[in-house]
Order: sequence, then structure tokens, then C-alpha cells
Amino acid sequence: MAKIIEYFIKNRALNHTILIFTLILGIYSYQKIPKEIFPIIELDKILITGGYPGSSAVNLDKMAVRDIESELNSIEGIEKIETVVLPGSFSILVSLNEGTNKIEALNKIKDAISKSRQYLPSDMTEPIATLLSHHRPLISLSLSSNELSFKDLIESAKEIKAKIARIP
Repeated sequence: MAKIIEYFIKNRALNHTILIFTLILGIYSYQKIPKEIFPIIELDKILITGGYPGSSAVNLDKMAVRDIESELNSIEGIEKIETVVLPGSFSILVSLNEGTNKIEALNKIKDAISKSRQYLPSDMTEPIATLLSHHRPLISLSLSSNELSFKDLIESAKEIKAKIARIP
């Protein structure tokens, strides 16, 4: 380590050249990197939701979830499957391997759901698969008042939202 430090102390011109190169590269990168006010962050996850009103969690698991999960196990690119079954509804979170084509995986999952449709109850709506994405709000605002009623507070919030939306 001491030899490296000694080398850079002796070669001041190299230090200045590296500094200028880094500054130019930084300025160029800042100008070329795309910037968005409301970036959409796509996650490597697909959510499958469905339900059968009036059924218990155990029955729903036996009637629908196990069949869908068995179809999902045959798809390549899936890292992990997490399932939550509640009375009347279920959700399956499918985590994809890094580098997996999300749209292609979503289409394969929709095909797997269609294949398992024959095993589902006839009056059950078909489960829906969606690609998860995360939207970050640019601004979050909370209002409270001891003097205004709830209705007046809602009206004030709508006015403030309209004013903020008009800001270029």
C-alpha cells in the first residue's frame, strides 16, 4: 500500500489527468442518464390473486391453490412461490430468478392458470396474474384541522391537490 501511495505522490501529472477524466466522465454521465419524475420500478415478482366467496381457507387450498401451484412448478425461471390462503380468497406471490424475461414469465403463468382452470369450481372466477411494479409518489401531504369539519378538510385537500398539479 505504501508503494502505491508513494507512486502517486511522485506522479502528480497522472493524478491531475485521472481527476480531469473522472470529472468529464461524471458530467457526461449526468447529462446522458435518463431522469423521470415518477419512475416505475418493476419488481421481479408476479402476483396471482383469486377467490371463491363463501369457501373456507382449507377448501380453497384443496380446490384451487394446490392445482395452480403444481402447474407453476413446471415453469422455468421461478425462484420461489409464496401462498397466502384466507377464507374466500388467496394470493400467490411468484418470485422470478434474476434475468428472467418478466413478460414471458407472466404469459407462461397465465397459461398455467388457464390449464388449471379445468380443476377449479365452475362458478369460481379465473385467478388474475399481474406483474408487480412499484410507483413512488413525488410528494405526500397530510392535512389536519381542529376548526374545519371533515367535509371542509376534504374540499381543502382537493384545492391543494389542484394547485400542486398546475405547478410546471
